[in-house]
Amino acid sequence: MKSIYAEITKFIPDLERLESAGEWVTLRPDTPGVQHMPHVSYEPLIYAFSHAMTPFIDYDYNDTLRTRSAGNSELAGKSEQWLLAYITCAIRADRFCEGSLKKFVESGELLKCLRRLEELARK
Repeated sequence: MKSIYAEITKFIPDLERLESAGEWVTLRPDTPGVQHMPHVSYEPLIYAFSHAMTPFIDYDYNDTLRTRSAGNSELAGKSEQWLLAYITCAIRADRFCEGSLKKFVESGELLKCLRRLEELARK
């Protein structure tokens, strides 16, 4: 039986092999007085994962994380809804804090969340 999270958990093997989520790009000014902000150029895998997350995005992720964060601080004790909100938060945070998604992926947090979702879907 196919997991309801198969569209995002299918990324687990590739994420396990991923050495870097992306590279920082710093452009030199091509016009005097124009500054370019550094940004992360993500690996295609990260863009594909973000796109696959679209049906699972929690549009009220701040509230979900706040109201469901009581108790166990380990990911092993978190619900499916909380995990999806946490992943959503990481994706959205990158829009305002360049590189935060890179850190989330490279720290192993994304993999932990996906493995937990896979475990919960099997129950």
